[in-house]
Amino acid sequence: MFSKFAIPRRPGFKPIMRFVCCFIPALLIELAYCCTLPYVDVIEGGERKLVLLLHAAALLSTLLLLYRPRLPRVLRYLSIAAAPGISFFLMEYITHFAPRDISIPIIILNLVLYYLLGLFLLFLFGRSWAAVTLVTVFPVAVGLISYYVLQFRGNPLLPWDISSFATAMGVVSNYTFLPTIRIDFVLAMAIFQVVLGIKCSETLLRGKPFLRLSLSAAFCALLAAACFYVRSDHCIRSFSLDNTSSNVSLVYTRNGFMVAFLVSTNYSEEPENYSLDMIDGFASQYPSDPVSTEEEERPNVIVIMNESYSDLRVLGDYETSEPLFPFIDSLEENTAKGWAHVSVLGGNTPNSEFEFLTGLTMGFLPQGVIAYSQYIGTPVPSLATQFNELGYRTVGAHAFWGPSWNRDKVYPLLGFQDMYFKEAFPEDAETLRLWITDSEMYKLVEDIYEESEQPLFLFGITMMNHGGYHGTAGNFDPYVSVKGLEDNGSVSEYITLMRETDKDFQELIEYFSQVDEKTVILLFGDHQPNDDVAAPIMELTGSSAASEDVSQSSRRYITPYVLWANYDVDFDLPEDLSLNYLAAELMKACGLELTGAQNYLLDLAEEYPVISSQCYWDAQGNVHPISDYTDEEGLTEYACIQYNYLLDGRNRREEFWSLEE
Repeated sequence: MFSKFAIPRRPGFKPIMRFVCCFIPALLIELAYCCTLPYVDVIEGGERKLVLLLHAAALLSTLLLLYRPRLPRVLRYLSIAAAPGISFFLMEYITHFAPRDISIPIIILNLVLYYLLGLFLLFLFGRSWAAVTLVTVFPVAVGLISYYVLQFRGNPLLPWDISSFATAMGVVSNYTFLPTIRIDFVLAMAIFQVVLGIKCSETLLRGKPFLRLSLSAAFCALLAAACFYVRSDHCIRSFSLDNTSSNVSLVYTRNGFMVAFLVSTNYSEEPENYSLDMIDGFASQYPSDPVSTEEEERPNVIVIMNESYSDLRVLGDYETSEPLFPFIDSLEENTAKGWAHVSVLGGNTPNSEFEFLTGLTMGFLPQGVIAYSQYIGTPVPSLATQFNELGYRTVGAHAFWGPSWNRDKVYPLLGFQDMYFKEAFPEDAETLRLWITDSEMYKLVEDIYEESEQPLFLFGITMMNHGGYHGTAGNFDPYVSVKGLEDNGSVSEYITLMRETDKDFQELIEYFSQVDEKTVILLFGDHQPNDDVAAPIMELTGSSAASEDVSQSSRRYITPYVLWANYDVDFDLPEDLSLNYLAAELMKACGLELTGAQNYLLDLAEEYPVISSQCYWDAQGNVHPISDYTDEEGLTEYACIQYNYLLDGRNRREEFWSLEE
């Protein structure tokens, strides 16, 4: 009996190494399991069964590799035939149980894609072990990436994330990749399937390369056609695919990863009833203000979009060991405060920039799309071009590298005259955790102001508060805590950063309080932190961000804004507004000329004070899911105006977005 196993019967390097290598898959599985144990408090119920299956996969993988005879033909064929289907269920199981959450027709639609991929690989390589390995490893690897993207950002992997790979690599070192029992189980089963595929390997069409490659090309064409079909309206209607929910994670759960990924690539559809006559009508109804020729002092305008700056009391009341924003709370004279409703959560910062600088909304674009990557490829009018027309020096600054989110390419297209990125900071610039502090950013702002001979418009983005938050940074000792969560390092780290944000902003305000030139400073947050911080606070306060209750879930998309001036002025801004309105309100508050689009937006805000990727508010303050915007005539008109700006550039009515000369 033992003669059928690869057990060395006499000393020798090669037989001993073959014997040792048979244990490598089991060792990898057990290593993953051991690494998980410190992060799992209790293993019980279904998780205990996963642990047993994990060990079983390790044992069977070893026995398969030790077993020398070929397995029965029926078993070989069944293992090859089942591989794509098993890969689908393994990939989905990283985050959810597919048979429970996905309807049978949609499961079949996903399986068709997996099997077409498997058949393409099978005929391409001509060896089943290669096809089984790739059709297993690739989906599981993508599933793991999507899982960790979901943990860090709140949304799964999306098509546009591929173009943001360099940016992700720039910040990945500040996150912790904690495994789970589910992940270990999926890895164990994937390794077992690969080992089984190797033991059950078959060679196809030996000596007939032309036929084999022809079949591979045919299945590649079928796979491409299937992918295009999945993206079509016919497929979406026929299979009742979810492509409207504001919760991207829920869309992926209901549709399956591969189908949801393909459906989300539709981002350029022309709105119903779009026409240039409609756009011309709005352009004539809302003319742009002429640039004043009178000698007058225009204020410097400094906008700080603060990374992850938020006041999580919007989620529920809680107490901290000391006040978080004593300085900002103390500002009263020449000050306006309120809540900015944003369209991103835990990441995708450039979408907040996009909304503020253009006056457009992410609500009419696919969930998770990166506007800078997908839409800004040629010069477009923006807040920066408007300040250029007013004779300002326009500066874009960020305390990180210029290629991050393509800012070094996008800022000139938005009209910024000058750009300052991480390389503009001193080599010994102060850092907190891994990132340059807000204080250093504000020193750069002050230097730019002092060297400017024209009125200054500066749009600056900080970096100090960037995730992740795990309370283990060597150069940072959290000193503020939430009562009831004193032992939660992630919460204490983030909350302490908010206290530091308040201190550093005080430095900026105190500096400009002493200058003679009129200066207006706007501070707002780009998004709230991820669930590592927010989930414990919501659990503590008994609040909920239930996915089906948009009035609850949209609270995760609210950050503070503060508008301050160093001269006497009576600001009149709404307490709640979305970022697409904030620039128009800023220009009005500064007494500066408005474009036709800004005049239009100020009127639109009376009817719909909030429009974001999650929801819109009506004039009575009722909250509606953004997917219902097509029921509102005013919002469909706004969508047409946005389409003209973004996707019909040849017919863009530039006079609507620019000041009258």
